[in-house]
Amino acid sequence: MKIEKEYKYTENIEKVLEKMKTLESYKIIKMKRAVFDVKGKKGWMRLRLESDKTTLTIKEEQDDGFCLEEEVIVSDFDKMLSILEYINSKPRAVQENIRHEAFMDGCQICYDEWPKIKPYVEIEFESDQDLTKVEDYFGLKAESRSTLTVSDMYKMMDVDIKNTSISF
Repeated sequence: MKIEKEYKYTENIEKVLEKMKTLESYKIIKMKRAVFDVKGKKGWMRLRLESDKTTLTIKEEQDDGFCLEEEVIVSDFDKMLSILEYINSKPRAVQENIRHEAFMDGCQICYDEWPKIKPYVEIEFESDQDLTKVEDYFGLKAESRSTLTVSDMYKMMDVDIKNTSISF
């Protein structure tokens, strides 16, 4: 499994979105995910339908706020969900969100919208040097970095998103 390194930002995000829209790689994706518990592990499994692909991902939380991750592309969300349910792996929640996505300097930049919480920007990166370049371009400050999860953001609103299905 590889380490997934990402930070979230909540400041100046509308300006980030405007700059993202100027990048050739910019696109908007409506996502649907089924989230499953993984017994005996500090993590979860996610089946996610994006506009152009479906992925099955295992994530394991690490003490530094990042996750170990392994992901494969699957051909059909509904068929994969049926297979998982057949082997008694029932989703604990089905959730939807909208992602504005762009790529730059080896980083994935996302402006994510979820029901009932404020949008945020997320940058997934491999090297700290690439992250710094992207933060500088978008006017983001290193001291604004957060490893809060979507679950943490909902928890601040007294919503247990881990066990709540949501959609727009």
